Amino acid sequence: MPFCWYHIISKAHNRDRIISLYLVEYYPIPAMTNCKNCNTAFTGNFCPQCGQKADTHRFTTHHLVHELIHAVTHADKSIFGFIKAMLTHPGQTVKNYLEGQRKRYFNPFTAFILMVGFQIIVLGLVKHPVRVGASPEELRGIRIEEFIHHNLKLMFVALLPFLSFLTWLFYRRYNYAEHFVLNVFNAGIISLLFTILYAIAGFIFHVDSAALGYFNFAISFLYPIWVMWVLFADLPWWRIILYEFLISIIYYAFTIALGGLMVAIFVP
Repeated sequence: MPFCWYHIISKAHNRDRIISLYLVEYYPIPAMTNCKNCNTAFTGNFCPQCGQKADTHRFTTHHLVHELIHAVTHADKSIFGFIKAMLTHPGQTVKNYLEGQRKRYFNPFTAFILMVGFQIIVLGLVKHPVRVGASPEELRGIRIEEFIHHNLKLMFVALLPFLSFLTWLFYRRYNYAEHFVLNVFNAGIISLLFTILYAIAGFIFHVDSAALGYFNFAISFLYPIWVMWVLFADLPWWRIILYEFLISIIYYAFTIALGGLMVAIFVP
């Protein structure tokens, strides 16, 4: 514990005389700060108004690792509030979170894992019947479709670092780790929207998988534009659309190439 010595000195008979010696404990006075969540001025480790930590900071790779571990081992109870926020004002939600207002929001990594897990479960309910007397080419086509069907989401998750690199190249205001968080927000909601669409269109109206793929592409293209429109409000609208179009082309070209390589390796 920090301490300092104080000597109390007095004058007596023209010479210094030490009267007493004290051991005094002292504590540094904490600096006043403003809560990034509710703007309350306070000292200490937690905001007395809303409870958010005082040491919120920019996202770094180290912080991302911590958040990923937390996402696997913890789950909160405000997932529906998170979904509502991301469906009504997603751009402002992401902006607030990146700027330090994190107490009010559900952990985006936990939300992403839950939503992708939900999609995997729903997609797992779909079976592709094999026609009796199908040719070897038709059978291989069915195996390829099954392989893509069951592994597309895993590829989608694995390519998030690549997608974050692309968005970072075009939008340089935030660092790479912050772009990764941004894309985790987007990917979770896009996954949920596609799952709901797939369940309604596929199970009820029996829409074929090719048409559902076009819907998925449309959602994946339009939703990020909505988010970026708020995060980068100083950019003209046409530039945001152009950036997202280029990002989508590069991302899907890479995804198709990687998927083709995986099919060639793993599908007999």
